[in-house]
Amino acid sequence: MTINNQSDIKFVWHYTKSYYLPLIEGSGFLEPHSEQEFAGKNPLLKGMYISTVPLIWFSSDQHWEHSTSQLADWRYKSWKEIAFEVSAVRYGISKDDPRLLNWEATCKVSGANREERRQRRKLIPHARKAGSNPALWFSCLEPIPLKDLYFQMWLDGQWTEVDRDLLRKKLYQATTLIRGVDY
Repeated sequence: MTINNQSDIKFVWHYTKSYYLPLIEGSGFLEPHSEQEFAGKNPLLKGMYISTVPLIWFSSDQHWEHSTSQLADWRYKSWKEIAFEVSAVRYGISKDDPRLLNWEATCKVSGANREERRQRRKLIPHARKAGSNPALWFSCLEPIPLKDLYFQMWLDGQWTEVDRDLLRKKLYQATTLIRGVDY
């Protein structure tokens, strides 16, 4: 699969914040979720989703997926503010992985009913306004074992490879410490 004249790109990325690391690392998988589930947790997205089909989203943007900022209501913050505030992390998978679906294929598998098509049309201008390009979006329908993924955190102003075994140990220690505190 080629990614729109980006032949030097090796990975597509699932961008998220470190807040979710204990859940992700604890499960051992990057799990698909539906936008409907996510939209229900964010009042800005009430009634706005493109699919009820659970998916894992990836972007071939090598810096950050800007639609993530808008969906999380970080629209008025710079990338550096966001990265610092949320401790940005990303999981990468080879752009050639056969589990990946491009935007067009994602639209086909995510439903063809009238409401979902309307939601996709509604999403595109919002994504472009946020600085995103849907042609750079990819998805996966199935859970992906973390061992199949490359992991990086935004540290000291750049994406940095991090030892996930050490990270898991630190997360375990931190959550054990927090649970041990009597509120």
